[in-house]
Amino acid sequence: MILFIIVYGSYGITYSKGSGGEFHCPTCSAPRAYRHRRVRRFFHVFFIPLIPLNLAGEYVECGQCRGTYKLGVLETSKALGAAGQAPVAPAISEGQRGVRRVLAMMTLADGRVEEAEIAAIVEFLSYAERRAVTREEVLAELEATRREPADVEAYCRTLMGFLNEQGRHDVLKAAQLVASADGHVDPNEQRLLERIGVALGMRPAQVSTNLAAAPPRPSAPFCGQCGAPGRWIAEHQCWGCDHCRAVIPL
Repeated sequence: MILFIIVYGSYGITYSKGSGGEFHCPTCSAPRAYRHRRVRRFFHVFFIPLIPLNLAGEYVECGQCRGTYKLGVLETSKALGAAGQAPVAPAISEGQRGVRRVLAMMTLADGRVEEAEIAAIVEFLSYAERRAVTREEVLAELEATRREPADVEAYCRTLMGFLNEQGRHDVLKAAQLVASADGHVDPNEQRLLERIGVALGMRPAQVSTNLAAAPPRPSAPFCGQCGAPGRWIAEHQCWGCDHCRAVIPL
């Protein structure tokens, strides 16, 4: 008897709508060209898309920084521009928002939050967002996540329609960062990470490629006086030595 296994399922395909235009990008803090992007789920057999399914979402993608924003950013910018005011838009992109929420969800998964975990999230977000993310911001995200409990896979399925390829990569890496915080990823954590990647609309090969590399971390310099590794001090945007209580010059 010959067994023939059929591989099928669905994943997201992203495409452009219209010719785009110009908007005020919150990340760049300047006028930028944008593309109006849509994400539609397709039923596949052996990863060949065959049947279009539901529209997962649509977003504005900045042509410079590649940040993604919900379509409301265009209406807000247009209305304020017509009133002669400076454009106001969300402070973070959808990708950054997803990274924050997934970090919080996976940190809360074991029912406790340690100070070292909060410090690690502050350090990672300050590195990823290239700005001083405060401890208070992280605590606020954790509290918001407690008030709106959700399954991380279900959350990623709703998020995937507002992310480009880089955004999906960043969210998956954030989940991997928490899973590997204790120095290793056990089989259950590995399977969860793979399911998160699929929930984000990535193909299995893309998930494997993304998980093969270690999650990005700031490269800590060593103290020139005692030789200890430095710690990123987000509020001062510098590296410092806890032992010597001094700034580490770069």
